[in-house]
Amino acid sequence: MATAEKVRKTITLSPKAVKNLEILAKTYNKTQSALIEELIEEEIKEIERKKRIEAFKRLKEYRKHFKGVVENKTFQELKVEMGSKI
Repeated sequence: MATAEKVRKTITLSPKAVKNLEILAKTYNKTQSALIEELIEEEIKEIERKKRIEAFKRLKEYRKHFKGVVENKTFQELKVEMGSKI
């Protein structure tokens, strides 16, 4: 398996954040860069999860508007018909 390309970035952190990053790196036996990468990935996953929840809520709202009007169609079929990019 090939090693992923890495890009060097310079960031500025408060002394408290630096100390906390050092503690986390030592606690989890990981590099500071690996920890930052993992935290970014976790945050992106959380944002995507929230987007999916919002999309589901919108679909539920659409269902109210189509109740009794559109018979025997799934959310997916309605979504396609409406041209939604949800």
